[in-house]
Amino acid sequence: MSETGSDYILTVSCPDTVGIVFAVSGFLAERSCNIIDSAQFGDRISGLFFMRVSFNGSDAGPTKQQLEAEFAAHVADRFGMTWKIHDARRRPRVLIMVSKFGHCLNDLLYRYRTGYLPIEIPAIVSNHRDFYQLAAWHNIPFHHLPVGPDNKAQQPRQPGLHHAVDFQELTGTPRDRRPRRSRGLSQAFCHSRHQPQQTGATNAPDPEGDGT
Repeated sequence: MSETGSDYILTVSCPDTVGIVFAVSGFLAERSCNIIDSAQFGDRISGLFFMRVSFNGSDAGPTKQQLEAEFAAHVADRFGMTWKIHDARRRPRVLIMVSKFGHCLNDLLYRYRTGYLPIEIPAIVSNHRDFYQLAAWHNIPFHHLPVGPDNKAQQPRQPGLHHAVDFQELTGTPRDRRPRRSRGLSQAFCHSRHQPQQTGATNAPDPEGDGT
């Protein structure tokens, strides 16, 4: 993080073509923004290009709102980008969902406690009670949502879970089952974003064989 100015993270995805990196870096340079870190990847299978740029804006430079408006007009629209400029000083709120495998949960909580993972964790949700003591040790609310044949589709829609989150982190869940679980989360669960994002930490097998 910079001592002066504002720190931002730009995330971009769009159809892969020539000139994307040049356009993005040139846009930032023209507005006295200093690139701290940049990573990009072109997926030949999907034909998509992904980019993440960490940059610092000068005190005399444009505001975040001005950067967003100008980036949309001068770069994003031209390349058909899906993009967002994030305030790097704001810690994202991440809801952790865990089943019976705890190695990824332990890793996430260790990184969270030591400050290596700059996030906020408003709650841990599980269909088992195995890790409620671990959550309590970290002073994080734990919600037990037992799942059975009669309530599997309805259980994630609990009205009492009012945690505004930016991301859902599913640990110990096979990847091919994660979209089904994610779409079951209600707006009460994640009301700060219209489309909360999910990530995955492991591809461990499900202990009960049915993804619950």
